[in-house]
Amino acid sequence: MDSDVADLITRRNYPKAVALLQAQLARRPQDARLRLKLADVLILAGRDKEAVGTLMSLADAEAADGFAAKAIAVLKRIEKIEPGRRDVEERLAHLIQEKARQMPGPGSAAAATPASQPELGLEEFDPSADPLASASAEPEPEIIPEPEIIPDPPDAPAPTVSDSDLEDMAYLSEAQARA
Repeated sequence: MDSDVADLITRRNYPKAVALLQAQLARRPQDARLRLKLADVLILAGRDKEAVGTLMSLADAEAADGFAAKAIAVLKRIEKIEPGRRDVEERLAHLIQEKARQMPGPGSAAAATPASQPELGLEEFDPSADPLASASAEPEPEIIPEPEIIPDPPDAPAPTVSDSDLEDMAYLSEAQARA
């Protein structure tokens, strides 16, 4: 089925690709990858408003399921499509604050042991499927198993802030300054 959609996209037959993806979503409504693909094809078809609606509901679902990083990634896609949307900026600010609150501080018990189920983020979304980056359809990449998580030894240094966390914090500061 995925090859059918890819073939339709390659031939720029977006209406049929949208219909096929909608039929697949009727059978698997919680499939985040299908929802992302549908939004991408809607964008290619010039139906940005529908794509934003699909992405907004996906962001809400990811946030409700506790996947703040995924929700943030989806909201940032919406910002690319419709920059300056106040509701998206507010949701991003809220999610970034939530994510920052969940980060363990140095010396805390949570910092000494890894989380039982780490949050998965952007790595689950296929960045090559972003229609804003490229309109060409490429084959799905090979799935590589995730590496085993090995706990840090007790004398390990405190966790550091990543570049993406710094970007999120900078965005939050800008959003608060605009408010």
